[in-house]
Order: sequence, then structure tokens, then C-alpha cells
Amino acid sequence: MSEVVVVGGGVMGLMTARELRVRGRDVTLLERDQPGRQASWASAGIIGKTHRSLVDPVQSLIRDGAFRFERLAEE
Repeated sequence: MSEVVVVGGGVMGLMTARELRVRGRDVTLLERDQPGRQASWASAGIIGKTHRSLVDPVQSLIRDGAFRFERLAEE
């Protein structure tokens, strides 16, 4: 029996399961269809660019997400 069960194999579920595995947890991922093929597939993995009209905290979040994505892709 797994220590953790993650329900949903979209981007959030897959990344949660991955992070838990990296931290040494025994994880089971449950997905009724093919992982990454529902809402995550429809959005095509879009990462938004910074927009000048957004307030500074939002811009910081966008930049941080883009930076983390680059590191993740390298891993």
C-alpha cells in the first residue's frame, strides 16, 4: 500500500506525485484516462509572459514560474 495517493494525472497531480517521490514518499497516481490528456492537454502547457498591465506580485509569480519551469525541464 502506498503512503500517498494522488488523484488526477494532470500537470498539478503529476508534479505533486513527482515532488513527493523526490522527497522519498511511496506514491500511487490515479488517473481515469491517459495522464496529461485532459485540461493540461487543452492548455498546451502554456506559460504566460509578463504583462505590463499586471500588478507587481503577479509579475513576480509569472517570472518565478517561468524560472522554475526552465529548471524542471533541465531535470
